[in-house]
Amino acid sequence: MHTLTKLWLLTVLLVGSVAVSADAVTDKRILVDAYLAVWSEQDPNKRQAQLAQLFVVDGVHQSPTTHSVGYEAIGEEIEAFQQRFPGASVTATNLLMTKNHLVFNFSLTDAAGNPIVSGIDYVKLSVNGSKIEKVVGFY
Repeated sequence: MHTLTKLWLLTVLLVGSVAVSADAVTDKRILVDAYLAVWSEQDPNKRQAQLAQLFVVDGVHQSPTTHSVGYEAIGEEIEAFQQRFPGASVTATNLLMTKNHLVFNFSLTDAAGNPIVSGIDYVKLSVNGSKIEKVVGFY
């Protein structure tokens, strides 16, 4: 069984129903696209404004090498990422969702389109599903 499928099944068992309306699916896809786009935003002021729209005030981004809490810290993490991987882009596939939880595969490629790393992101959303509370990346 695919790792992402296992993670989705575990989420269903822990969280409950997977019923999501068509509007909610569209909104969550837009949210994921906006989250991925913020990793490419070069202007720090625009990036902070985008982070404020995406995350709750004390939102968390965690990976095997980072743990950032709040817009400013997440913005600093993104800036360090951009310095380490100039021109890199992130794409998502296999988006699975429940009411307030998302899981998707991601791929990071360099400016020439060469793969750098791939993994899985787990996203916990706010109670109303409109903002990100926590992202945990596995790679």
